[in-house]
Amino acid sequence: MRNRVTYEWSIEHHDCHGDIVDNDFDDQLWRYDVNELAAALDPDNKHRRLALIRHEGNEVEGSAGRAYAYGDHNGLAEYYEDALMIDVEGKRPPKRYAAELARHSKLIKQAGWIE
Repeated sequence: MRNRVTYEWSIEHHDCHGDIVDNDFDDQLWRYDVNELAAALDPDNKHRRLALIRHEGNEVEGSAGRAYAYGDHNGLAEYYEDALMIDVEGKRPPKRYAAELARHSKLIKQAGWIE
């Protein structure tokens, strides 16, 4: 069966050791609380991190892979990383997600939530 690729946003919650302790998943950024999103976009905040997750797989064979493109108020990473933080060759986030992040970052900056 042919693999299908889907995408979703995640705000990762990290403990004081940098371990992920919780995730908030959504398919669109506007659904996040503005305080949570602003915190996740702040590169100095070590307790929140925004990621665009790329899922690949199918219903019969299950997951064939997951990759992460992290973002902050400066934009989305150019390439995906795997769970070991190694670049996934040739896998770039779709431009529509980078544009969505840029729109939200601009609004949050204009509102004074981040610099």
